[in-house]
Amino acid sequence: MKKFEPTTQDVLDVAKSINVELTAEEIQMIIGTHETAQEDDPSATWDLVVENQIYMIEYDKEPKGPFNQLGYEPTAEPDRFFTDGDGDDDTLLNFIG
Repeated sequence: MKKFEPTTQDVLDVAKSINVELTAEEIQMIIGTHETAQEDDPSATWDLVVENQIYMIEYDKEPKGPFNQLGYEPTAEPDRFFTDGDGDDDTLLNFIG
């Protein structure tokens, strides 16, 4: 029995349905790994397998770290950690030391 292999247009249609833009390289990766992904979840339809592959690609693009895993947005590092109110620059080390 011949296994289903999604076309570029199939992958683009699924990506569009979940509002994700893919590069040509990502599309080819999805097509090339689809058979293995389908074997991992044999009861899923081809479009759900493609959707899962897209979500995995998007997940890999996100920065990783404890705050990102909790859903926090990264922020810039503060210029000063503490101040005693006298107007001079109190960094963490000279404030404690």
